[in-house]
Amino acid sequence: MEKVSEVEDYIPSNATAVLKINNLTKFKNSIINNEFLGSVAKSNNEISNAVSFLKKNEFNDSITICFYYTDKLMFNIIGNPKNADSFPQLFQKKEKMFRVLSNNPFLKRNIDKESSFIKNFKKMDQTNSNFSIALNKQKSKDLLGLFFNKSKEKEEGHLYINIDATNNTVLFNGVVDKNYSFTNSNNKINLDEIKNSDINFSFNPGQNLIDDYDLMNTNIDEPIDLLGFLGSKEKVKNFKIFQLKNSNGIANLNGIISDINNNDEKSASGLHFKLKLDQNITKGPFVVKNHINKKTELIVQDENNALHLINNLGQIEWSKKIDGQITAKIDQIDSYKNGKLQYVFSTKNKLYLIDRKGRDVGKFPLKFNDEITQPISIFDYDKNKNYRILITQNNELFMFDSKGNRVKGFDYNKNEEIINSPKHFRISNKDLIVFKTTKDLVILNRRGRVRIETKVKLGYSSSDIFRFNNKLITKTNNNKVIEINLNGDTKVLDEYTSELKLSSIEDYLVIQNQNKISINKNISNIKFGNYTDLRIYNSKNKILVSIFDSQNKENYLFNEKLELIEGFPIKSESAITYLINENKLEFGVKSDDKSIIFFKKTI
Repeated sequence: MEKVSEVEDYIPSNATAVLKINNLTKFKNSIINNEFLGSVAKSNNEISNAVSFLKKNEFNDSITICFYYTDKLMFNIIGNPKNADSFPQLFQKKEKMFRVLSNNPFLKRNIDKESSFIKNFKKMDQTNSNFSIALNKQKSKDLLGLFFNKSKEKEEGHLYINIDATNNTVLFNGVVDKNYSFTNSNNKINLDEIKNSDINFSFNPGQNLIDDYDLMNTNIDEPIDLLGFLGSKEKVKNFKIFQLKNSNGIANLNGIISDINNNDEKSASGLHFKLKLDQNITKGPFVVKNHINKKTELIVQDENNALHLINNLGQIEWSKKIDGQITAKIDQIDSYKNGKLQYVFSTKNKLYLIDRKGRDVGKFPLKFNDEITQPISIFDYDKNKNYRILITQNNELFMFDSKGNRVKGFDYNKNEEIINSPKHFRISNKDLIVFKTTKDLVILNRRGRVRIETKVKLGYSSSDIFRFNNKLITKTNNNKVIEINLNGDTKVLDEYTSELKLSSIEDYLVIQNQNKISINKNISNIKFGNYTDLRIYNSKNKILVSIFDSQNKENYLFNEKLELIEGFPIKSESAITYLINENKLEFGVKSDDKSIIFFKKTI
């Protein structure tokens, strides 16, 4: 029986370097957005060709790339591409478990797999890394010589490096698999000198370097050709720091290259990262929370229906193609009641629940034959994580639990078409599910039965319903602001001659009409525009009001006195959703069709 080929069969014994990429999306993101890695990718024709292939293709699993020399630099890309046949300029070999694509016309299996370099290649650690690279002995010696400019006493081993990259930095962490030592290695640099350096760089010594080191190099006199072993001509010119530690026959290498040239400007503006995608962004950015490190993250959707989770460093953690565009928003719930959050949202015909790694949860997605016509509603009546997900389909309501099961006992008698997303309020210990139809405002109990009959029938707009001073408040289709009490009595609070926007939270009511915006007794003038997405935020007694001018592509943010927050208005292609953490404001902005900017501002 013929032996099934392994990845190692296509790593030649004379391989110079081997790359292992587990997260292709994050790797692409690093190449596109990191100035140094992007320039390296363009510096050599063969490297550029290999990276170009990766950027244009999707793979079903991890990828291995090896570089080696014949008469020129060759590469083999080993994995499972989805559309490799569209690249006839590459030579291909199809195996049972994978496909090999190469610029080598004499592509063949390797008969010498017993070299320590190829065997140890399997040990490459991919935890939380964009990619890993393994270098043979000679290239390891060359690279470490570049870093430290010292003579070596003993033969080097193979160097295995995990590489992680943000928009501004490249981080290294690796090991040399044999004893490695330097002469003159007692010329050490004090960590305090590095932390107190006047040079701008983004670096946390406690995170990126081990405490005890044998040799460290920071301000290298001459720029270094970091990837010269692959024919690169790109030299590192900005701040860099490299450190080597010997311990029990293993040498640990740590390093950082920083492209940050003006931290003061970055800090003042609140800019945290910029990110450019390959495709046009159609939905988002949606602000979400990482339950592991409690940091703020973003989700966007592109024109190909792919979702992208962007972490706090501006890296794409994963991309997931779904069936259609998100209906309106993304919520987070703790479906398993264990502190881990999942993302819940809908498309035209499906209800999704996915975890932070982008995996579908349980029996989700749920598929519906009829269209979901309003944004989904999520209720947690008793704040005990027994979530209820309400689906609207024209004039019908269907309720599910967070496991995807239909909730028994909820039975709404369909009537006129529902024209906004249902909301839940608890007022005077009564649970109210409220929404509008084309003819009425409906108030239900938990079981879907009518709880309160409104005594006056009005023509309602599709705008939201809010709670204000223990009453319900909304607007009619002829611009009257009305409130409804628990007896069903209706009262007109105000009346306008033109279109208005309304929002409320607790005892704060904000109204925008023409070029005026008001909150309780405070009134402010704003320039004329086409205003949408009026929202009010309350976080630890800090009230903020936001509104988007779609005509001038500007987002406004005010305090409760309607004083404009410093730095606003901010240009954006869409309305902004804000997250308030004490005195910190975190938000993402769609700056053009393909780009996201993330801010952290002190307010």
